[in-house]
Amino acid sequence: MRSRVRKLVLGCFVGFGLGLGSGPWATVPAQAATSTALTTETLYDWCSAAAHLPDDTNVSPVEAMKAGYCTGFMKGYSLALFAFEVICIDSQGLQTGVLIESFLDWAEANPELRDRDAEVGVTAALEQRLSCNALSDAARN
Repeated sequence: MRSRVRKLVLGCFVGFGLGLGSGPWATVPAQAATSTALTTETLYDWCSAAAHLPDDTNVSPVEAMKAGYCTGFMKGYSLALFAFEVICIDSQGLQTGVLIESFLDWAEANPELRDRDAEVGVTAALEQRLSCNALSDAARN
């Protein structure tokens, strides 16, 4: 358990930009840095790693970095969407697992849109799951 927590913390630090210039994880951020934008496909790949991280006790530093980047991106971007009232928060709040699951489900249902910027995919996924109208309709039922 401690090892998994350490790897997740390491992934979060690396995902947030600390120490990206060295180590075995340096190739993943370089991919995002050389392209014009982070694509939905790349974020899908990284979030798939995050979705499997709790079940996998033998996680490489690269997989931990991917999971950390996905977690940070989803949490930060969802807070921005909430601040601009694009999405609303239900009674459970912004749970990272729900955010990642919503995005993965949307990306799997819309593979033709995976070449779009990650922000486009995340916005569409979270609007579908956490739109203010959908949540207020669910609360009334």
